[in-house]
Amino acid sequence: TYHGVYHVLGGLVDFSRGVTDKDLNIDTLDKRMKSIKEMIIATNGTVEGEMTAKYLKTLFNDQQVSITRLASGLPVGAELKYADELTLSKAVENRQKY
Repeated sequence: TYHGVYHVLGGLVDFSRGVTDKDLNIDTLDKRMKSIKEMIIATNGTVEGEMTAKYLKTLFNDQQVSITRLASGLPVGAELKYADELTLSKAVENRQKY
């Protein structure tokens, strides 16, 4: 169970649609960063989600906050033969000791 607070950005960086960091709720997040210990980035596994996550990591990397990201990879119940190369790569990258 998660006992923290959430912050909604209101979108993702998407240059193809003209959405930049200025269009997201980042100013409020910047103010909140002073009172937290960890920021868990939870964005979609899309190009836009990856770009937004990397932007947030770069923006807040200097602060005394642990920055983590939700793991990605194979969903429960999925068959390996249907997994694409990127999903398999993420699953290997995020593997855990069993």
